[in-house]
Amino acid sequence: SGRKAFARVDAFFQQKISESRKGIGKLIDVSASGGRMLKKPFSYIETFINDAGVAAIHPSSRYLVGRVVRAVEKAGPRRVVEFGAAEGVMTRKILKVLGRDGELIAIERNPGFYKKLSEMRDDRLRTAQGDVRDMKKILSEMGIDKADCFVSGIPFSFLSPAERSGLIHEIYRHLPHGGSFIAYQCTTHLIPLLRRQFQQVDVELEIRNMPPHFVFTAVKK
Repeated sequence: SGRKAFARVDAFFQQKISESRKGIGKLIDVSASGGRMLKKPFSYIETFINDAGVAAIHPSSRYLVGRVVRAVEKAGPRRVVEFGAAEGVMTRKILKVLGRDGELIAIERNPGFYKKLSEMRDDRLRTAQGDVRDMKKILSEMGIDKADCFVSGIPFSFLSPAERSGLIHEIYRHLPHGGSFIAYQCTTHLIPLLRRQFQQVDVELEIRNMPPHFVFTAVKK
């Protein structure tokens, strides 16, 4: 019954994401045809419509960011790798709890988001534009073999089952014992995969975000 309940939650959020993308697109089309063209849509809304790999129409709420960053801080990492950094909302907060000798590698696929991300200035920050499915190659080119903590906001539900499994395996392989993988998702697709790969998996729900998000913290023992 628990699995069926999670499946219904997944289906609900996926439906709402699809409806939102279509609805916002129609709104902009109607505005344009009526002579009231929106001068400049917010970057997240514009990207949400044009990039099917983006699931959010606005940055994460401060509540979700705070919950994720607390999990990062608890892990006490020196080196963090962030997937789907977008314009750097989560990135900036992670840097605030990262030690002076720490390092944050932020990876973003979307060109528009990456442009904003790459403009951030912090000696501890390194950025890379690329697809998370090429994580192994990206990190190798940056001379990185291990990271203490991985943080991901990418919608894993948009990946194929084989891609999800492969990515989780690579994350696990790049973590030392005691390392953490922290993912915030609006669906529960990751729970079975995480519990199959990691020895400890904690699940939280942050409802003060649109849509509400689960925060998973998986620890490699």
